[in-house]
Amino acid sequence: MKKTIAFFTLFTLFTPYFHLFGAFNESSVQSYLEQNAENPWSTMALAALDADSIPTAYLKSANPTTAIAAAAPLLAITAIGGDPRIFGDTDLVAKLKSFFDGAQIGDTSTLNDDIFGILALRSAGVASSDDTVSKTKDFLLAKQNTDGGWGFVADSASDTNMTAVGILALLQAGLPSSGSAVQEALSYLQTAQNEDGGFPYDPQSSFGADSDSASTAWVVWALNALSINPASWTKSAGNPISYLDSLQNETGYVGFQSADEQATSFSVVTTAYAVIALSGKTLPLQLSQPEPNIFQFKIEGSSGTICENSIEAVNAFDVVKNSSEECGFTYVIEETDFGPYLSQINDDRAEGLTGWMYFVNLSAPSVGAADYTLSPGDQILWKFAEFGWTPDSVSVNLNLIYDSGSVGGIDKGSETDTIAFSVSPNDLDFGVLTAGSKGQGTVNIANTGGVNIYLESIVSGDKMFRDLLKIEGTYWQQFETQLASSANRDYDVTIDIPQNYAASSGVKQGQITFWATAE
Repeated sequence: MKKTIAFFTLFTLFTPYFHLFGAFNESSVQSYLEQNAENPWSTMALAALDADSIPTAYLKSANPTTAIAAAAPLLAITAIGGDPRIFGDTDLVAKLKSFFDGAQIGDTSTLNDDIFGILALRSAGVASSDDTVSKTKDFLLAKQNTDGGWGFVADSASDTNMTAVGILALLQAGLPSSGSAVQEALSYLQTAQNEDGGFPYDPQSSFGADSDSASTAWVVWALNALSINPASWTKSAGNPISYLDSLQNETGYVGFQSADEQATSFSVVTTAYAVIALSGKTLPLQLSQPEPNIFQFKIEGSSGTICENSIEAVNAFDVVKNSSEECGFTYVIEETDFGPYLSQINDDRAEGLTGWMYFVNLSAPSVGAADYTLSPGDQILWKFAEFGWTPDSVSVNLNLIYDSGSVGGIDKGSETDTIAFSVSPNDLDFGVLTAGSKGQGTVNIANTGGVNIYLESIVSGDKMFRDLLKIEGTYWQQFETQLASSANRDYDVTIDIPQNYAASSGVKQGQITFWATAE
């Protein structure tokens, strides 16, 4: 019998940072921000100062009509430890995601909404593997200029502001700090620094390339995120920290280009930018940690199955870490320039083109295992094989209507030189089901390859299918069968709805995936 292994885990994020205030007057700047508190940037800055009693009621009515307008209040709510899905009248995560067009967030002509959209979603615990985040990351990479930077408008000349926060977005989207995209952006910033230690908006601007507090603060955010001490970027007349220090007015606020400037409505924002930078922090200020769920998994070594079980996990690495003791295996995870890497389980050690790969629902994610946040119903496979190996599989889409369903469509699976099989028919129809009723169908699996195969299944999609679907009278998690070369067999597929099963009415969709290995 399979056991369910559960752990209670507390997640605390520790990021090395430099406390950089120096000559900066913290008490006066906090007082100034508290007097101008109803602004998302003030909220973030006060959170960076660990201030008490930060006013937040104004955030409850936030109902933005653009992507960029949604990002700041969302970042402010997560900075104070709130959940932007339920904090106010509007689910800001869903709202921000509604501006995603399948390739990027918000206005297609600008990049600020893409960059801050990624930062805001990640702060709310949206996984870097989420389509909105990963595809917007790809969009940003495609728009990176040859000098390493980004501009406010897509395909326009680079500026320090978009380049600095572009680095933050790439890091949050799962790119390594050592990667070429981040390093080229960093090089652009370094070449843009002025002799006073600060940074201009655009070092090539015909309207002037003097340093300003906003641009300098944003660059410091990037350096903080990369664990680079900003004070180490020293020029003949100062560094970014001394430059920001020099712009604080005696009343607390930070001027744009001079401490003697008259305060304006924008002074609240420039002050907040500087406070986040000088506190040694970056955006997002906090990352919500998704709650762990229990996931089915299998770990396949060179000699067969090492462990097959259920485990509480947040990401794919947790599956290995949390199951090792119960399943009795050892593992080695190495830190590399590209992030943590599973190099060994028991005697199976990565070497040459052979190593450990992970699959979620039999597909290979495009991000590292530490960056793939699992979703309810995900099935995880860790496989020791030659890189490029993929599971041989065939999938059947599932649908039914509960209380008011059909199962149809079949994707032909991949075929190798040794394994090939098919599943038919193309359609199964469970019909309309109610509590206490049962749906039944039959699939035929034909081994059309030249070797005997061992078949297992994975069910994804609606919770009803994941909870209740059976194949040959056993829950799909336990289903396994052998099929000789050239043989075929019918298998009963059933879903039995308990009388007391709690589910809303409507169409339910899912998918069975059968996958095979050679015996």
